[in-house]
Amino acid sequence: MRTTFLSRLTMCGLAAGLALAGGCHTQQQVREPEPKPEPVADCNYVPAVPAGMVMNSLAYPTGEVVTSAVVLHEIRPREARANQPYSYEVHVTNRTRGRLQNVVVKADNMQNLSVSQSSPQGNKGSDGSMTWVVGEMAPCETKVIKLTGTASKTGVSGNCLTVSYNNTLCATTAIVEPALVVTKTVTPDATVCDMIVARYEVKNTGTGIAEGVVVKDTLPAGLTTEAGSTMVQLDAGSLAAGQSKFATVNLKAAKPGRYESAASASATGGLNAESAKAGTNVKQTALAISSKCTGKAFVGRDITFEFTVKNTSDTPSTNTTVTATMPAGASFVSATMGGGMGGGGVMWNVGTLNAGESKVVAFTARPSAIGSYKSTATANATCATQVATECTSGIEGIPAILVEVVDNPDPIEVGGETTYTIIVTNQGSATDTNVKVVCTLPDGLAFVAAGGASNGSSQGAQVVFAPIASLAPKATVTFTVRAKAVKAAGDVRFLTDVTSDQFKTPIREMESTNLYQ
Repeated sequence: MRTTFLSRLTMCGLAAGLALAGGCHTQQQVREPEPKPEPVADCNYVPAVPAGMVMNSLAYPTGEVVTSAVVLHEIRPREARANQPYSYEVHVTNRTRGRLQNVVVKADNMQNLSVSQSSPQGNKGSDGSMTWVVGEMAPCETKVIKLTGTASKTGVSGNCLTVSYNNTLCATTAIVEPALVVTKTVTPDATVCDMIVARYEVKNTGTGIAEGVVVKDTLPAGLTTEAGSTMVQLDAGSLAAGQSKFATVNLKAAKPGRYESAASASATGGLNAESAKAGTNVKQTALAISSKCTGKAFVGRDITFEFTVKNTSDTPSTNTTVTATMPAGASFVSATMGGGMGGGGVMWNVGTLNAGESKVVAFTARPSAIGSYKSTATANATCATQVATECTSGIEGIPAILVEVVDNPDPIEVGGETTYTIIVTNQGSATDTNVKVVCTLPDGLAFVAAGGASNGSSQGAQVVFAPIASLAPKATVTFTVRAKAVKAAGDVRFLTDVTSDQFKTPIREMESTNLYQ
């Protein structure tokens, strides 16, 4: 819509002392006093009147200075000679607080007056009038039109002035087009124990305000927010042109893998935008542990347990530790790699293992008895699943057979008897099984009887005892053989042979007996 304001008021100006013509009113040399209401800003402009000059004024459109928009002051000579040029001025003042547009001053009813020049240049009409386009005037601004005129005859010389302005009211509506851009960045590499940080930024790259801006991100399976949600939703509110907002969200991965997704942004009025996909590679440290130990040892000897821990993943294993249990019945002797007893077992602080790196730790223990000795070891590291292994070492004893034979009495007269006492002792640390005792009578002795730990029988010159099923460590069994001297054979030897499952070669003991007549 365009609104135009147009008004017009006429002021007549004549050289002093001349008669009026054309119905214009001639003002006196001394200006009539103007009302003095409250002035408008500093717009109470009144030009100075040089000697010999007179001034006429016009307040437009009301005729009163205080309520008018434009004031014209025309300053001209009181008198001038015929056919001689004279100068005069028209002062145009804007008394308003606003700008005036299209201000035009027009001089008509030109009586005995020919304008030869003016500044600014005026336009002559076909009816003899002249028009000056003053144009736009700022608040309280005054513009001066300077003229040179000539009267061709005596009498009066003058003109009538009118002023007009044509203000335009222009109103506009801003036509805008907001636009959204959303970006997403995320921690590129992490472990399943790390917090993954996602950063979202939404910006209004268009014009005008984007209202009701919402950013959403549907997370891939296995990735959630700290609160366990699979959806990220951020309310950004309103965004002015060029304004951006951002937010960060902590995410958690349930397992290793590649996770990626794109964020979307929407706003009132159907605005939509989507980011490029942003992804994170999630890894997890993985350990392996193996073991080996002394397979078999005898009582009194130390046994060693060795464990190898290895980082089988492609990410460093930090704060790596190995803990091994001490086998029941064994005592700690020493450990490698700075290991030591603590918390009921042997502990090692392995530190950091790079991808594919392994380290070996070991400890030595002293068993207290025959039996099985098992140690279980576990390996741990930051953000790694615990792994375990175990190894068992067997401790065995050694049987040791002592055979003692004593005859009583000795020497023996022919016809007399003697008794051989056979004592078999397991001096070792392991049980001896299927123990067999066989005695051989020398020439000159005859079998009488046998007894003891098992029954004995005569088989020619030999006395054979029934086997002893087992003989525990430090255990003793006793056998006896009674024999009669049948001839004077002098110094003879009573032989005793002991065999078992553990001793295939006979253990032989001889006892000397003297037979006489």
